[in-house]
Amino acid sequence: MTEAAIEQGGKSNPISEWALNDRYGVVRRLLPENFSSLLDIGCGEGHFIKSIIGQYSNAKFVGIDLHGQNIKTARRNSSVDFVVGDAKKLPFKNASFDIAVMLELIEHLESPDEAIAEMLRVLKPSGKLILSTPDGSSLRWKAVWWLWSNTVGRRWHHAHVAEYDQKSLTKLLEESGFQVERVERAIFGCVITVRAKKLR
Repeated sequence: MTEAAIEQGGKSNPISEWALNDRYGVVRRLLPENFSSLLDIGCGEGHFIKSIIGQYSNAKFVGIDLHGQNIKTARRNSSVDFVVGDAKKLPFKNASFDIAVMLELIEHLESPDEAIAEMLRVLKPSGKLILSTPDGSSLRWKAVWWLWSNTVGRRWHHAHVAEYDQKSLTKLLEESGFQVERVERAIFGCVITVRAKKLR
């Protein structure tokens, strides 16, 4: 699948909007109290940044997504720097951000190690990565995803190219130069959300 090449439609119906808000609530709990810069990788239509920007008036926010239509939507009525770009080739200098966020993108990537290496590169020393992905070992998630991708969310059918559970996700991050600090879950435990610190 082409990375992030599906319009998100996160607020297109009450079910997806509830799921979006539930996931974002978990991510907000994992954010540090203070930071000066945040990069949202695979930002989609920009909903996450727009949901928190008012709480961090002095911080710089940047969103990046491969899909131009998502970025066009994100830019509407927003002063945030939303750019088209690839998670595996981020157009930013080394050590540019305090926080990198990647929400439910890693399961779409055929080369996740490349994207993780790029996040490591653009994060400042001891920077934080907040990453979420569905729990591929959860039978509840498998049932929900099958129902969703075969009915209301048909555009997502066959969109995932990889599955992770907490153990495999932790292993991938730690082998890539991060230390997992905290793990929380959203959508009745179906979505794993990890906060990890850059080690090198």
